[in-house]
Amino acid sequence: MTVSKVAPRSRPRSPPAVAGDPHGERFADLAAIAMPTLVVNGDLDVLLNTINSFCLQQHLPDAQLIIYPDSGHAPHFQYPALFLAHARIFLNV
Repeated sequence: MTVSKVAPRSRPRSPPAVAGDPHGERFADLAAIAMPTLVVNGDLDVLLNTINSFCLQQHLPDAQLIIYPDSGHAPHFQYPALFLAHARIFLNV
């Protein structure tokens, strides 16, 4: 029986850095956003996992994060009154 050698798998290459992002730092451009930002997410969101909203809030200089319980991708529809209250507080209305 002959055993042939199999070349080891190489690690997949990282995608090239996009224009304006020469170092390939994924969240670098977010630091330039000076506008206050309200990040809203439901804890059961399967379209945009909650961890992504947390990362967004961590990398935006002036961001607030609200995670609604037992809510999916549209917590503003599931909790309209609560969302409106939070939005008014955020907007200082």
